Amino acid sequence: MLRGAIEAAGSGRRPPMVLDAAAAAAMTGPAAIDGIGPSEGWQSYWQKTDANRRQASSWGNGTASVSSRP
Repeated sequence: MLRGAIEAAGSGRRPPMVLDAAAAAAMTGPAAIDGIGPSEGWQSYWQKTDANRRQASSWGNGTASVSSRP
């Protein structure tokens, strides 16, 4: 699988699991939060932490750029 993905990318084809902007925006999943938070209010802690992480990322705040291959 890895070799096939490398060959696809090397020949200008899209390798598996490379998403276009629309597919990436529609992708959802479990929040990846590592941290130590308060015992009380932990539900809102992880949600606020995830929101802050997303806002700080280039893909979450709209500053990401997609490069295209010739």
